Amino acid sequence: MSKNETIIAISTANGNAAIGVIRVSGPEVPNILKAYFPKTKPRFARYTKIKDGHGNIIDDAIVIFFESPASYTGEDMLEIHMHGNHKLLETFQNILCEKYTRLATPGEFTERAFLNNKIDLVQAEAVMDIVNSSSINSSIAAQRSLQGKFSEQIVDIKNELLSLRVTIESSINFPEDETPDLLYEQTNKILLGLIEKMKTIITRVKYGLKLTNNKSISILGKPNVGKSSLSNCLLGENCSIVSDSPGTTRDLLKNDFAVGGNVVTLFDTAGLRKSRDKIESKGIELSKKASQNSDLVLYLVDDTQGLDDVDKNFIEEQHAECWIIRNKIDLSDSKPKIQTDTTHKTFYISITQNLGLDLLVNELSNITNLPIDANITTARERHVDLVRDSLKHLYNSKEYNDNHQIDLAAEELRLSHLSLENILGGNVTEDLLDKIFSDFCIGK
Repeated sequence: MSKNETIIAISTANGNAAIGVIRVSGPEVPNILKAYFPKTKPRFARYTKIKDGHGNIIDDAIVIFFESPASYTGEDMLEIHMHGNHKLLETFQNILCEKYTRLATPGEFTERAFLNNKIDLVQAEAVMDIVNSSSINSSIAAQRSLQGKFSEQIVDIKNELLSLRVTIESSINFPEDETPDLLYEQTNKILLGLIEKMKTIITRVKYGLKLTNNKSISILGKPNVGKSSLSNCLLGENCSIVSDSPGTTRDLLKNDFAVGGNVVTLFDTAGLRKSRDKIESKGIELSKKASQNSDLVLYLVDDTQGLDDVDKNFIEEQHAECWIIRNKIDLSDSKPKIQTDTTHKTFYISITQNLGLDLLVNELSNITNLPIDANITTARERHVDLVRDSLKHLYNSKEYNDNHQIDLAAEELRLSHLSLENILGGNVTEDLLDKIFSDFCIGK
């Protein structure tokens, strides 16, 4: 689709609300103003009535015109604030589409902001991170990314790299102007400093990735130990079927719930046992896969039965942190408590009698509340990969410099510099842009 076309989208979620917003961006905005909202001044909110082609009043509205380049997209933009009836919004959207606009694709407003150099690619991704934030900490970190905090860190290192590249490449082109031993020594010192800075960036990026992604928790165990009951209890509603019959849960049930001010993704899984039922067996496979991809596994056992070898082997195989939940203490002699050893936490609870559940919820709240400092921003997997790639080339450059292979050191610096450029959107491919912006909502 042409980027010179004028785009339109309803930017508010579907359904009735107090206010609904239509966004328009592109070269036809002045013509729309002339036809429907004459005398509208840039950056002034104007109250008006919207009429159709027959002079019928559709709705009252507040209209704001943002003149290029002082707009979100860098183009002429229009925001139309109407009553939040989706039929009214669609009606006027369709009227404008007949002559002036086409419907925007997901994230196209933000994509145009990137293409028009209003924001870099990291900031564009931060827009979506703010929309999808599952906690106040992740929202604050995403806002830092949007304000350019992460970009500034990358640009600072990129500029140091560029300066070093200029020095080295000049020495290659004009060797008589440099003393070799002094050049190697200076380059080594700068490279060591850059490597340390990149290590710090990697630590922050990894932490930012944790903030960006919801923590995932899987509930596992044999049939009839209380997995679905625990899931329903944490969710506060009956999302899973509870039955005394083994094998009731055959699928992987996924739900989000709030704990400690954060949103956590919870997986209720099929009971772990040998089964001839193909559907149940498939569910058990999904259960094991979910546990491998989770940040935390809650492994339930019946306290009256204890842990057998099957339970112990499964717990030992877990790569994620695993908490043992001994349920049904109302049927045993145990009391509500937490026991901690060198490998696991064990919780003694009764779901049916609501014993010890507060201990479990409090601990879950603690693991979801990640500390955050002023340098932490949100991050994506591609950021982690590119920062690691840049650091790898810095190590290679240092090794070549130590061996006085200055031309190879310069090439590795170029590759390191290129990786940092790609974080910000330099040399970005159309496929990458499509992948990033396809995850956005329409109207953003």
